[in-house]
Amino acid sequence: MSDRRHILITNDDGIDADALLPLSEALEALGDVDVIVPERNWSGASHSITLFRPLRVRSTKLRNGHAAFMTDGSPTDCVRLAVLGFLKHRPDIVVSGINRGANMGDDITYSRSARSVATSTTAHRQALRRYSRATSSPAGSRRTRCST
Repeated sequence: MSDRRHILITNDDGIDADALLPLSEALEALGDVDVIVPERNWSGASHSITLFRPLRVRSTKLRNGHAAFMTDGSPTDCVRLAVLGFLKHRPDIVVSGINRGANMGDDITYSRSARSVATSTTAHRQALRRYSRATSSPAGSRRTRCST
């Protein structure tokens, strides 16, 4: 049995999110990483869960070959799968994001990334939400800044 933390990564931007691979690679130094994300973008879906149809999960691989899972359900479904026994180990911590764009003001109530974190905390899991915000540098190039 490993003493390393079990980390779940999910997002609301889906399996094709640009930040998914770098986030996964960065967190591998901190623990055993599992990825369960939606097949498509679920931005603005808030606390949606799948109730009246089967929830489908497929195995896939990230661009670096790391095993991952994608589901036709929402980001909340992704967290629920992990904490209810889909994985070999329940996650010790859930990381949701890195989100495209900022969740500010009233947007936070619609944010799927933020609701994924809330779902994990109701299951007594630690959680962290990250988003990226593109800002212009003095030279006019674009850079990404991450905030919690």
